[in-house]
Amino acid sequence: MRNAATIIIGIILGTSLVGCSHHSKPPPPTTTRPAPTTTKPKPVPTTTLPPVQAKCDPALQKRVYSPARLKPLKPCVKIQGIVKAVKHEGDGDVHIDVAVDPASQKAAGVRPYLVTEAVCVWKPSSGPAIAVCGTYRSKVVTPTTLPKIGQHVEETGPYVLDLGHGDYEIHPINTLKVV
Repeated sequence: MRNAATIIIGIILGTSLVGCSHHSKPPPPTTTRPAPTTTKPKPVPTTTLPPVQAKCDPALQKRVYSPARLKPLKPCVKIQGIVKAVKHEGDGDVHIDVAVDPASQKAAGVRPYLVTEAVCVWKPSSGPAIAVCGTYRSKVVTPTTLPKIGQHVEETGPYVLDLGHGDYEIHPINTLKVV
């Protein structure tokens, strides 16, 4: 009987100790996860610049001597950049070398450095340009409106590859302004 009483007291004490220890500890943390979704997240809208719309005058093309040497790449582009050199050529043209701004490179899809040519700025001194220019003189670029080295300019014109020199060019310049 004594053994039975000891066992019963032990069970009662053990149960109460287990009950006390159970309540003295905080409950284990529970994490609830959201149910998996079957819909795809909406894409984040991106901002893209519209293509640069440039207008070129096809009549200026007839003032380019030996046009077959120029491979057309784009009919008309607009670029901005820094003037790096200005050169008077014997054919009456002016070469304006331009380091094209990165934004213009991307928008117009052109190389970072272009030779840009204004045609018939001066009376040609020799070659086939004499007949092509005749008495015509550029109204786009004149000897008094030439940009200076270091100026920031905006130009439009056909984007071409000069097969004779390997230069990527705007030829002929259709508009030019200092910006």
